[in-house]
Amino acid sequence: MNTYELKLYSMIYIHLFIWLFAIFAWIFNKQKIALILLTCIFIFQCLPFHALIKNKLEFIKKNKEHLKKVDDLPVPKRLVSEYQYFADTLNMSYEEFIDLFSYLEYYETSVFPIGIIKKLYYTFEEKTFANPLSPQGLILLGFITNSFLG
Repeated sequence: MNTYELKLYSMIYIHLFIWLFAIFAWIFNKQKIALILLTCIFIFQCLPFHALIKNKLEFIKKNKEHLKKVDDLPVPKRLVSEYQYFADTLNMSYEEFIDLFSYLEYYETSVFPIGIIKKLYYTFEEKTFANPLSPQGLILLGFITNSFLG
């Protein structure tokens, strides 16, 4: 593992720990903090682009010669327009966005439990009306767990 991979993994783990805390804070009796965090996450979801993902993609763009990627990243049909929107927001072509995202996908899917969740995410994306593992679904799950458990 090189220093570029280590830095990318640190960004991935920070993102993961934010979500884990938001969903499982009730275990530590920190529901009020989690509900505030979930409200902030909801507001961030209203922005044109997710700041953490944008930072990861910008880092990958600058350092991709030191990183690995997924070859032929499959993109579910429902995500094509979303990814096109992200590409437009970041002032890049759809192909460039998919190329950068394939690097991020390589590293995210190697992190437990993200790899398992991503497989479920793509399955839900193809086979369900609304994906319960989407960011909006996870916000709802976090509000439910922190409101009724603990």
